[in-house]
Amino acid sequence: MDRSVANVSCNLSYVEDPQVFVANLAEENLSESVLISPQSVYLNLRTGQQAVFNVSVKTSRTYPLDFYFMMDLTGSLKYDVEQVQASGTDIANVLKNISQNYKVGFGSFVAKPVPPFVVAIPYRQPDGTCYNKEGSCIEPYAYRHILQMTNVTETFLNILNTKLNLSSAAENPQSGTDALAQAILCKNIVGWRDEAFRMLMLISDNAVHFAGDGKAGGVVVPFDGKCHLEWNNATGTYDYLPKYSALYDFPSVAQLKSLIADTGVSVIFGIAGANTNNTTPGTFFFPDVYKAIAKVMDIPESSVAILSKNSTNILQVINDQYLKAIGLIKFSVPAVNGVNITVQPIMGCNSSLPSGCNDVSLEKEVVFRVTVGLTHCPSTPQNNIVVPLRIPALAQQITIEINPNCQCACESKPAANSLLCNNQTLVCGLCHCEAGRYGELCQCRGATACPVGLQGLTCSGSAGICKPDNCYKCQCLGSYFGDACECDRLKCLTSSSGICSGESNGLCSCSGSNVACSCKRAPLSNITYMGSACNCDPDDCVNRETNATCSDPAIGSTLCHCTGSPCSCSCSCPANTVPPLCEPQALVNSRCVAAKQCAECGSTKALSECTECVFINSDSQAYKCGVIVSGTCTDSHTYYVDTQKRVYLKRNTVTCDPGPGPIIIVFSVLGAIIALGLIFLIIAKIILICLDQVEYKKFTSQLEGADWAPRNNPLYMSPEQNYTNVLYRKRSYRGSK
Repeated sequence: MDRSVANVSCNLSYVEDPQVFVANLAEENLSESVLISPQSVYLNLRTGQQAVFNVSVKTSRTYPLDFYFMMDLTGSLKYDVEQVQASGTDIANVLKNISQNYKVGFGSFVAKPVPPFVVAIPYRQPDGTCYNKEGSCIEPYAYRHILQMTNVTETFLNILNTKLNLSSAAENPQSGTDALAQAILCKNIVGWRDEAFRMLMLISDNAVHFAGDGKAGGVVVPFDGKCHLEWNNATGTYDYLPKYSALYDFPSVAQLKSLIADTGVSVIFGIAGANTNNTTPGTFFFPDVYKAIAKVMDIPESSVAILSKNSTNILQVINDQYLKAIGLIKFSVPAVNGVNITVQPIMGCNSSLPSGCNDVSLEKEVVFRVTVGLTHCPSTPQNNIVVPLRIPALAQQITIEINPNCQCACESKPAANSLLCNNQTLVCGLCHCEAGRYGELCQCRGATACPVGLQGLTCSGSAGICKPDNCYKCQCLGSYFGDACECDRLKCLTSSSGICSGESNGLCSCSGSNVACSCKRAPLSNITYMGSACNCDPDDCVNRETNATCSDPAIGSTLCHCTGSPCSCSCSCPANTVPPLCEPQALVNSRCVAAKQCAECGSTKALSECTECVFINSDSQAYKCGVIVSGTCTDSHTYYVDTQKRVYLKRNTVTCDPGPGPIIIVFSVLGAIIALGLIFLIIAKIILICLDQVEYKKFTSQLEGADWAPRNNPLYMSPEQNYTNVLYRKRSYRGSK
């Protein structure tokens, strides 16, 4: 079960959870005649679910074989035809060794019997000779079915020796595609068996024509995909007569591909007289041409065989190609709306293919895993979906019958006029609305477009989103509201409690483009909140103890009204009454006296220490009693008391001298220290000056009284000295000797 179903509030007894169911309706064991098992499977599927089962396939040597020769009988294959005629008995023996239950048939082709595919001159010259070098005078034809499938060897040999008459064409590409299409389509004439493995070997030494080539001969009608063989009394064969072959163009590659896929005929292209070493530039290499054709037609390239000169290796080619063809097990998976089928080999396959397996040996069993999924339910209720899963080459299939579980049992029990669906039909928990009603609960009717707001914009443009699934109502974005999101609640007045003082006081409403607050009634007084932002509460004029308003006639006051800014509600009280509730002065005084002790406690201690007192955080509906002074200065609190004798303390502005601050003290001390230092220095300087003056006066007086006598200093020595030169004489140095 889907967990999303279990997670919602859904009674599990009402939940249906059908499971995948697989049953083999027919399952015969594999044998010589039964090559696929099971033969029929039944599936019960829901959308999004998949069923998986295994299919076994086995190849068999005794499986029936239908082998059809189709030869190009233009003159260039003269020696190849002679080799086939000489090998007729050996060909029959090879087929008998391949399968004990075989049949063989034969057909031939030349060219489409219109110019330029054949020459437009008499086939025999006036002198009686044939115009072609091979000497053949057989009229060209597109296709001739000569021998129906038979297991009588003598009949096959007789046909080879008597019916293989050569003809000629005017160009190289032949009408092999015409012949191939008619041989496959004309099942009853050719003698194809439903239960047989069917092989067709086309032998030619030239290319073939395809759709569009017929325009060269004026043949423009597309091939209609039907069998057109008719009995020809002149030849004793079934022929593709000119009235058809000259009318219809050659079949296309797509048509041939579809024919081969639908019938399961294994086609072998036998290339006769091919030079496998051909490397001449500008020439066709026909084996490559046929390999390209086989690839486009989704035929394995192994089905293109090269025949040796004069086709002497035809026996080996037949044996090898049969083993390759029967060793290819490939399922034909049809395209069915809402059904997805995949086939994958899981055991016994050495060379896997998409939806198949290649190179399977004879008598070997291969197991495939088949996965079938239901992608969606059919658009209209229908019977079970039957899908044939075929192996065309083996002419066997497995039939898959799918029961699409697209309805719950509750769908057969609709509840009409259900209240959950606004009197519409309830089916399996969903509402089915009648014409003119819509919505998940059929709650919508009438509207087919979202409303238009300002400037003619749907849902006022970017202010909202149109919701067709919600009765074409606008889903407004941000602060926008209104049917067409034409109003912006941010344009309404706000207070500290929000837009229109909150949803409890009022709602923002608009009329056209005018936006204003629509105030609600207060719960106690039942009087509408007042003020442009609904911020004046009339309940402030209600005595919470007696639920009486100040407009009570017993009190004799006027109505409660709004005053001041910010807005507050108050009463106009008569004489001898005290606002805000206009109660008698004596009653209020008695409450103040009773509350004074609590006020004194709360002004000097923490409120939590005053255990017998109840304190409130607002003076709303409280009476002012007086001032409590504490401390050495005028540190005071004004206290209030309400009708329930609860106390509210309001601290007044402190008038005590706070004293000098720490900065002033620090600078004062520093200033005092500096001043004392300066005074000390000045006094010390004055003292030093006075002492110096006394000493100086004393010195001068001593100088004046001193008596100084002249005398020599015994230590004094004169700096002057006299010296005498003893050699000095008073004569001239000139006269001396």
